[in-house]
Amino acid sequence: MTGRGAVLGGRYTLTEWIGGGGMGAVWRADDRVLGRQVAVKVLHAGLLEEGTFARRFRREAQLLAAISHPGIVDVHDYGESGGEAEGGAEGERIAYIVMELVDGRPLDKVLAEDGPMPPERVLSMLATALDALQAAHQQEIVHRDVKPSNLMLGVDGRVTVTDFGIARALVSTTLTATNVVIGTALYMAPEQAGGGGVTPASDLYSIGVVCYELLTGKPPFTGESVVEVALKHVQQPAPELPEDFPAAVREFVARALAKQPGDRFADAAAMAAAARAAVGDRSVPVAAV
Repeated sequence: MTGRGAVLGGRYTLTEWIGGGGMGAVWRADDRVLGRQVAVKVLHAGLLEEGTFARRFRREAQLLAAISHPGIVDVHDYGESGGEAEGGAEGERIAYIVMELVDGRPLDKVLAEDGPMPPERVLSMLATALDALQAAHQQEIVHRDVKPSNLMLGVDGRVTVTDFGIARALVSTTLTATNVVIGTALYMAPEQAGGGGVTPASDLYSIGVVCYELLTGKPPFTGESVVEVALKHVQQPAPELPEDFPAAVREFVARALAKQPGDRFADAAAMAAAARAAVGDRSVPVAAV
C-alpha cells in the first residue's frame, strides 16, 4: 500500500499526507534528484485499472501542464509505476502527478480557523483566483469543481487554484457521459447541477458561492442530500447578503450567483476587476505582472 516512506519512480519519497479528493491523495514528498520538496497526487488504488479514471488522471496532468500562470500549480512530472518501499519491496501499481508544493492553507481551513472574513480580504483573495481561472479559460479549460478546499491561500496572500481532476477541456468531452453531473453540490452552478452544458461562467458561479461562504460563514444553499442542494441551485433564488455589507459587495455576489450564465460577469477577468473595484483594491492582477 502506498504510504509514508514509499518511493515513486525511484525518485519521490512520500513524507507527509496533505489531503485528498475523489480521485487521489496528495502527499508532501522529497525529490531525491533535485533536492526539493514537491506535492505528489497519487491516484486512488484500484482506479488505475478503470480506463476512464486513468485517462482522466493523465489528462489532469496534461491540462495543468498546458497552463502557465503563477496562480495555478506547476506540473513537474507524471508517472505510472509500481510503488517501492524503502526496502525495495514492490507495491501496488499506481499513477501519480508531481506538482509544485504550495506553502499555505486551503480556504476551507482558513474559514474554519479564522471564521467569516471582511470583504476586503475575501474579494482581494478571490480576485487572484479569478486571474488564474482566466488563464485556464483562455486555454478552453473549465475547472468544474471550484470550492474552498481547492483554493490554496499562500503565505504571500495569493490564492492558487488546485485539483483540476474533473476539469473539462471545452474541445473534448469524451470522458464525460451525457447528463452525468460531476462536481460538488454546494458550489455547483445551476446549469451544471441540472446536467446541462458547463462553461467558464459555471466556474464564476462557484466563485460566487465561495465568496458568499467566506463572507457569512455558510454557503448560500444547504440541505440534507446532494439532490436537495442541487435542486436549490437550480430552482431557488440565491439569498442576498445582509444589508450591513457594502452595496458594491452585495451587487458583486448577486451578479456572480445569477441563475442564467449570461447574467453573470463576461469572463473571469471582468469578475476579478469587479471584485477589486468593490473593495477598492488597487493591486496589479497576477496576469499583468
